Amino acid sequence: MSDDLFSVAGRTALITGGSRGIGAMIATGFVADGARVIIAARKVAELEAAAADLNALPGVGSATAIVADLSSEEGCRALADADLPEDAVCLVPPGDREEIRELVSLTEIVDLAIPRGGEGLIRFVAE
Repeated sequence: MSDDLFSVAGRTALITGGSRGIGAMIATGFVADGARVIIAARKVAELEAAAADLNALPGVGSATAIVADLSSEEGCRALADADLPEDAVCLVPPGDREEIRELVSLTEIVDLAIPRGGEGLIRFVAE
């Protein structure tokens, strides 16, 4: 098996809820492995502290913090207006599986999808 098979070096990852818990753990692993990580969360102080901790890790990975409440369309628009490519963020209405199917099929844009939702959503994305 190639060491590069699961490499995230040079990739960009958007991690919602990236300031603490599982999101912070995922962000730490990605930054440590050389990814450009964008963490998004609601709480400014926690988010900025998490980004500082991530940027203090050795290696070439980096972290950028974007304050956004992704439970609302307004919050998603705030994230989309941040330092991201145009159309990089899309609000997917709950239960709209066709939108999700289209999103995960964009393999030239999406390197990795980590569904943080109910069991049904996770199973759907895995298929």
